[in-house]
Amino acid sequence: EDAQAPDEAGHPVLRPRPASREKGAIRIRDGFRVTHSRAIRLARGSALEDWTVRVQYHSELARLGVIRDLEELGVGPGATVKVGDLEFEWE
Repeated sequence: EDAQAPDEAGHPVLRPRPASREKGAIRIRDGFRVTHSRAIRLARGSALEDWTVRVQYHSELARLGVIRDLEELGVGPGATVKVGDLEFEWE
């Protein structure tokens, strides 16, 4: 459907197209890599050695759709997940 098709009275109606969602992760030879730009930036600027920060980061990954993407790719316990220069073991 045309994003600017007129209504019944002939007035133009703007219908924005939904934004495409950035892909959150890909499968790589030795595990998985997070590709979502915001998730990578957050990891770089966070003290992920702190358990509380890791829990908050995981929540943000879920909100961004990264967790769903990883699960769809088949991530499981013990899998290696890379985020930028960081590497984690999936639990």
